[in-house]
Amino acid sequence: MTDSPYYPPRAGFFSPLWNWVGKLTHSRAVANLPTFPEVTLRGFIAALLIPGMGIYLRKPFAGGVALVACAIYAIVFFVALGFPAGNFAFTALLSIHAVGLASYLQPIIRDSGLFYRLATMIGLVAALVCFAYLPLLHWCERDWLMPIKYHDRTVVLHVGKAPSHLQRGVWIAYRYEGWQRGEIVSQAGVNFAPVLAVSGDEVAFSPTNMLVNGVPQPRLEGMPTYGGLTLPENTWFAWAEFAISGHGYIRSDDVSNARVEQGMIKPEQYVGAPFRWWFWRNQKLP
Repeated sequence: MTDSPYYPPRAGFFSPLWNWVGKLTHSRAVANLPTFPEVTLRGFIAALLIPGMGIYLRKPFAGGVALVACAIYAIVFFVALGFPAGNFAFTALLSIHAVGLASYLQPIIRDSGLFYRLATMIGLVAALVCFAYLPLLHWCERDWLMPIKYHDRTVVLHVGKAPSHLQRGVWIAYRYEGWQRGEIVSQAGVNFAPVLAVSGDEVAFSPTNMLVNGVPQPRLEGMPTYGGLTLPENTWFAWAEFAISGHGYIRSDDVSNARVEQGMIKPEQYVGAPFRWWFWRNQKLP
């Protein structure tokens, strides 16, 4: 049905809302709000997205120094990922970013009291952390890279979807769920260990070694002394270090069998594998 030229159109469902918005935008109170020509939407977006840009837009020389410092801190953060120097660079980058935003918004807050300026600074830092830096770190650790500690080393992982074919000897990080088998309790966490066998492999245990498809391999601490298994499709086998606690007397064979179950890894448990090199650091593991 079309509107008749002889009658005005009917009011829509949201007409009261649009009328209220129209009155508000044309009200005297809104018309008398102060404007700040020094603060533009384009400049605010630039200061929000680029650390140090807010300082540059106010003071080009100091801002140029800030931009160079931010670039250096960003490089240090990635090179020293997982080390104290990387954490310091991340904090410094965040601080300069917040100071740049506050500098760009100075025309708005310069006539305010000290408490208001401090509250604005704290709010900017909190907003950057919650809505920019933490989501970016979460994305990196989920889809790109993540540092982990292995004994006294820091290893940077290439995280993401599990590769279709993992070879024996490749170190991987994988998640495992907490579980309980009688008196044996295992806590959930992330393990880091080499792949010992892949789908279709036959694994056999003995008091002296471990056999993979009949080929002797070193026997690792805590492995069973007898028995074996055949790995099903889309399954890997690893033997990692993890904490198991229990109550009362627990047979060593029960612990070994529980660890065998824990060592059966599915693709959905995969976290990532180490980069061979991280800048000039060789990440090769034994």
